[in-house]
Amino acid sequence: MKLRQTAYKTVFILGLSVSLFGCATPEIQKMSAIDAVKFGNTQFFEMPSYRFDMNAKLLNIQFADKTNDPKTASFNKYMNYFGKHLTFGSSGVINTENQQFQMIPSYGFQSKNANGSIRFPIVYDHKQKLLFADLSALSGLLTDVENEGKYSKFSTANLPIPADADVKLVQLMRKYATVFYDDLKPEAFVDQPLTDTDRAQKAVRKIQVTIKPQEALEKLPMMLQDIAGVFTPEGQKPSTSLPDAVISQMKEEMSKVLGENSKDVYSIAFNRAGQIVSMNADSVYEMDLSKAGKTDASAPVMNMRFNVNMNVSDIGTAKLIDPPTVENTVDGKENFKGGLLGGLFSGKSDEEQTSNEVTADAIEIDAASAVSAAAEDATQATNKPTRKKKTHRK
Repeated sequence: MKLRQTAYKTVFILGLSVSLFGCATPEIQKMSAIDAVKFGNTQFFEMPSYRFDMNAKLLNIQFADKTNDPKTASFNKYMNYFGKHLTFGSSGVINTENQQFQMIPSYGFQSKNANGSIRFPIVYDHKQKLLFADLSALSGLLTDVENEGKYSKFSTANLPIPADADVKLVQLMRKYATVFYDDLKPEAFVDQPLTDTDRAQKAVRKIQVTIKPQEALEKLPMMLQDIAGVFTPEGQKPSTSLPDAVISQMKEEMSKVLGENSKDVYSIAFNRAGQIVSMNADSVYEMDLSKAGKTDASAPVMNMRFNVNMNVSDIGTAKLIDPPTVENTVDGKENFKGGLLGGLFSGKSDEEQTSNEVTADAIEIDAASAVSAAAEDATQATNKPTRKKKTHRK
């Protein structure tokens, strides 16, 4: 009897486990490739917090001169030398729960006997409408040396833009995180095998997406209109500073310049929840500059290849890296006054503000004087005795 009960329990537990495992099967593995890519991109705006680490590299740049000018070969050599040794990267944290957004861009040069880099930590706090920027890389030049390692604080509340511009901008980013995939053909999406690196990041699926820049350009008029809407006050119709005809011509000119071999190839890895854990973009651009508007027909053809790689981690647990505090934050305007160039800019700004205030005061004084003079004239006219008009007899 006990043996039978034990068997029933075992079967029940196994059945329950299989059932639960079946329910936990990630939908990301069942979705079509395009739906998986769009779903993963929207998760960037749904995740409570995450950290990103990104780096970009110029792999090759070549100008093919139609006149065989030797200067072009020399230019290519030095461009590729610096492209090989220059580094560009960025780390940061997106915390949607607390509405805090951090980015730490870095720029460097690395070679056998010369290494150096600078970085500029930036934090935007939407709730407080405050921007924090650590500009210590330019201490003495732009900011006060006594405040090295401290954030400069700036208020964004009084900027001449709509109060909800930042919210609209995030909504716009969310829209274009998926809209570029809408018109792509099914063959643009290809599933790829996972690597050991992918599995170490707990990826369960990887998809390659190929986009031609000409296809992305089709969204240019709509995107410019949407960007204009971000900075348009409520109740007004958004409009760009460029007429529709000019935007269409710009799109056509750019399409003509881009060669058929131009493309962006994305490799996107997803975890079990459908969140993107890594994204690699390998871009190749071929541009015939002689087709750009009224450019000389002898203008060169430029071939460029670059790579951008991004990893996403600490999903749901990410904290700001070296966050701004009362102790490590100073007033941005005052910090600028202590720098060589910052002091000049700050002084010029103060002079302009003072000039505006003086001008405003002068206008008020002139207006008051005019009103006073008008009132005095009116009073004199009222109190002035009237003379009787003499009549002449004929």
